[in-house]
Amino acid sequence: MGLSVEGMDFGMAAGVRFHHVGYAVKDIRAYVSTFLMPLFSPVRISDLISDPIQRVTVCFAEMPGGMVIELVEPVGGGQSRQGDDWQ
Repeated sequence: MGLSVEGMDFGMAAGVRFHHVGYAVKDIRAYVSTFLMPLFSPVRISDLISDPIQRVTVCFAEMPGGMVIELVEPVGGGQSRQGDDWQ
């Protein structure tokens, strides 16, 4: 059984779920302390991971129920490698 939206079949089997969702933030530490922790109480938050190729810092927050949120913070001038404006 695939996922269908108005007749479009996405070929996904029933029971398939996302591994994680990415969310861009200006400052991971500030976002975690002022928003994520007080409102959602994640089960676990990873250490910060630097990705110099993408020019970002990331961390992963595991939420109750198993959903994982990847927080992505630009390094330096506020732009990712592709030049997207984060301002």
